[in-house]
Amino acid sequence: MVNFSVRAQGSFTERRVFLSTPDAAIAEGGDVAGLLALVPTEAGMYKAWPAVDPAIIVEKLIGPQPERVRDWREAPEGVSPDMRAGSEGELETRIDEQPLPRDAGISDSISAVREMVAKAGGRTLLLVQSSAAASGPFVRTPAVIVIEGAAEWDPDAVRGGLAAAAGKLWTTGQLGARWVSGNAFERLDGLGTLAFAIRGRRLFLGNDPALLAAVLARGGSAPAGPAFTYAAGFRHARERANYGRVMSALDFTSAGGSAPNFFSGNIASLSDVLSTIAEIRMTEERRGGVTYQTVIYQMVR
Repeated sequence: MVNFSVRAQGSFTERRVFLSTPDAAIAEGGDVAGLLALVPTEAGMYKAWPAVDPAIIVEKLIGPQPERVRDWREAPEGVSPDMRAGSEGELETRIDEQPLPRDAGISDSISAVREMVAKAGGRTLLLVQSSAAASGPFVRTPAVIVIEGAAEWDPDAVRGGLAAAAGKLWTTGQLGARWVSGNAFERLDGLGTLAFAIRGRRLFLGNDPALLAAVLARGGSAPAGPAFTYAAGFRHARERANYGRVMSALDFTSAGGSAPNFFSGNIASLSDVLSTIAEIRMTEERRGGVTYQTVIYQMVR
């Protein structure tokens, strides 16, 4: 690894060069520069890479992955034979229906999205996220995902795949899984928010109409640079306020005394330490057995 830095007015650039051994040459990746040009000013975080993971689409737009339960190796405790099996509080528990799967149906939703992506040969993915203040102390984190395929997307296949993925988690019997057409995109007519638009070989997915419209508006932008194989960015100055809002909400009671609150005092101070950094951008190029990385720290003006 070779690392050198360049300091300029208002920014700090770090350049890295990684050399691999001859028997471990790095495979060439896909170009994500075209997708990078779609990132709007409203984005707080973005990243693009040459792979499409259906689990990310489900987790960001439809339903988060369930927590993994630890596989306990200890033997269970003994149960007294006098203990009653069941109680009056379980009168509503049904025994004539199959119980919900351990993953709450997430695996079925991922399978539906995987099939949808495979039909168009999804190659590269762009994830755009931001934070937005909601009522009270709550903060929303809307997201937009853009997938570039090897062929044009079939609207019927997209409608069916997304309806199947969301319907398994949001509805019973696909209720509320009907698509409603709008000016720029189609959305599900249900309690959840899920919309999509197709522009040739690009599929735009989002759970926030405003952020999705902002990404679509940059559809005619020129590529953001050379043939990047990975790109990411974080706009710290934009996200600082909502970060502090979340940390303050977590401290619903005061610690008292002279010690600062854990979240709003200690954890929130991590953003204060980096308050002079407005944005961080990182790009990567792979050529043969060499990887070139550039990290730019944009300072607050």
